[in-house]
Amino acid sequence: MECTLVQHPAAASATSTITVLRIDPSQPADVDVTAVSADGNLVYSSLDRLYVATTDWGWGWQSLRDGERQPTTAIHAFSVDGTQTEYVASGTVAGTVPDRWAFSEYDGNLRVASTLGQVWSPRETVVTVFEEDADRLSVVGSVGGLGENEQIHAVRWFDEVAVIVTFRQVDPLYTVDLGDPTSPRVLGELKIPGFSEYLHPIGDDLLLGVGQDATNQGQLRGSQLSTFDLTELTDVTRLATLGLGTHVYSAVEEDSRAFTYLADQRLAFIPVSDWSGGSEVAVARVDDQGRLDLVTTIELSGWGGDARVLPIEDDRVAVVSHGRVVQLLDVNQL
Repeated sequence: MECTLVQHPAAASATSTITVLRIDPSQPADVDVTAVSADGNLVYSSLDRLYVATTDWGWGWQSLRDGERQPTTAIHAFSVDGTQTEYVASGTVAGTVPDRWAFSEYDGNLRVASTLGQVWSPRETVVTVFEEDADRLSVVGSVGGLGENEQIHAVRWFDEVAVIVTFRQVDPLYTVDLGDPTSPRVLGELKIPGFSEYLHPIGDDLLLGVGQDATNQGQLRGSQLSTFDLTELTDVTRLATLGLGTHVYSAVEEDSRAFTYLADQRLAFIPVSDWSGGSEVAVARVDDQGRLDLVTTIELSGWGGDARVLPIEDDRVAVVSHGRVVQLLDVNQL
């Protein structure tokens, strides 16, 4: 690609280049290329948009020159239509964005959950709503004040509602009304020990959380499942918890792809490891009332942090660890 074809955001954000390639598998030689002069290390995709983001932490020589700077995250939007891509717009959100789950596009608006402040300074979580305005992503609304001096651990979006988990010592779970993009508002707050790192919807009004149990002082106890009732968004309740072991950790807490849920059987598969090297896959059932039951555990040899459970035909699952299938299981026999 010629340098003259590389595009530039209205406001410079970095000296690297983001390159977006679209390849038609039936015609692999026909490649569509779009490039923008910017950094990017976080990607979120909707049906017709690709968003690439990167955080400027406010460190480096600029902070020495200008004093302490607050982190900001640059976001670059690309349209995706078949095998054609096009750079559309760029914008900036205050704060840091933890992962792709903190992004959502709905009804033409991009919504972003971010944490304001440096790690050593006062912090809060903000939800910001953007719209495309020519070549810019412009802010149309925001709501802040969530998770004072805490950071985001999990986000889940439901059309006009966001569920956000922050944590420092206890776990506030917030519900945010996004029905009016220009005026988001906090609906409810639930404070409980521990936190969820991944949130998975179970039907319309249940939410399953995978994370850590903790004391009221914030000391972690081990991996835990939690279910939440979202029937009343102004009064969310935790229905049940299920501990998966003391001082254990699940890969789901960092990579949601390690989580598997079979809706027909209402079974969740969660790989769990301890610090001595032992590992297993916990299998839990979530009933229609949100109650949790540990059905069985699947023992793994060696460190199982990379374990995955893959659904295959005939109601079976393949347990994969270290790049090989270690067990085939009939889920109806669990």
